[in-house]
Amino acid sequence: MPELTQIPDIKRVLTTARSVAVLGAHDDVIRPSHYVPAYLQAAGYDVYPVNPGKVGQPLFGRVVAATLAELTIPIDLVDIFRPGPAILGHLPDLLAMTPLPRTVWFQLGIRNDVAAAALAGAGIDVVQDRCTLADHKRWFAPDTSQRASLRPEDRERLRVALLDKGSAVAGKLSELLAGKDVRMGELQGVKGLGDRHKKEDRLRAFLDHIGQRRRALENGDTSFGRCEECGKGLTVAELDEMPWATHCGNCGAA
Repeated sequence: MPELTQIPDIKRVLTTARSVAVLGAHDDVIRPSHYVPAYLQAAGYDVYPVNPGKVGQPLFGRVVAATLAELTIPIDLVDIFRPGPAILGHLPDLLAMTPLPRTVWFQLGIRNDVAAAALAGAGIDVVQDRCTLADHKRWFAPDTSQRASLRPEDRERLRVALLDKGSAVAGKLSELLAGKDVRMGELQGVKGLGDRHKKEDRLRAFLDHIGQRRRALENGDTSFGRCEECGKGLTVAELDEMPWATHCGNCGAA
């Protein structure tokens, strides 16, 4: 099966899946690997947490399993919260599942084309670099995704996400200044390649933008989370996907 990139196909995955195994599930409520599966459970999916570091802990109404191999029921969707390079190490477990999962989904910011090709070659649908929570809210729960204001827990989660993003961009900038080749496509939000000088300018500008968004969030600036074009408040789902965004989906990419 090919990698799924078309919206109707991705919608179909979320519509038909019922059982979801979450590889890398976590008990820290501000981590995407917790609040995303928690949302999926509340939306009616059967969530099966998998994390060797959390074995035996209760999570999402079930006990955390060490590996995918321990799951004894058919899994429709495996939702992966692991770094892209680490996914190759999970391929044996994924391909040994009986029956095979219908879809393996790499969460937002996660890509591994080699692993994706291997899974697709085994007849498994693959989705890369998308958020199950954001996509589900966008297409199937538009009313509940709107917000009048951000709750304290939303603000803290987004603040941490902005700090993490800033650290990732700063790391790429350090690699670039050290003479290493930096792939801009690895950083969501920074588009285009160009020569080394242009890359450096883009990274510095994006790092500054992230800092501005974080300070606006922390200072209660009403510009945070509002589209600069139409003034509409972005949904929590949109902000979870890109907390540095300054435009809604209708007015253009951030």
